[in-house]
Amino acid sequence: MRLGLVAMVVAIIAAGQTSPVLRLVPPRLDLQADTSGFAMGYVQVLNQGGEPLEIRSVTASCKCAAITVLKNPVYPLEVGRIMVRVNTRQWTDTTGTVELEIITNAADSLTRYTVRVRR
Repeated sequence: MRLGLVAMVVAIIAAGQTSPVLRLVPPRLDLQADTSGFAMGYVQVLNQGGEPLEIRSVTASCKCAAITVLKNPVYPLEVGRIMVRVNTRQWTDTTGTVELEIITNAADSLTRYTVRVRR
């Protein structure tokens, strides 16, 4: 594990990457609501750049979602998390989608992220 982090640092330095680089894992979050209609999950926020990544805002496409940024800023080669909670009790469909807009100080400041929830 430590060797992998060292290799990543060397790769960033060799590439001259100094600005923050955002990567979200998983690429799309799939959640299953519990019997009360609530779903919760986490998105890992990876900073693959050389400067701290600042999460400036996270906005959900509906009021059914609550977002909490659990680590901010995310320093180079560290992992942050965003907690996503969705209330599906008012939904009429068995599957729904919540879109997140994440604004950071990375080069591509606006990132769209999809959360799919099944009831």
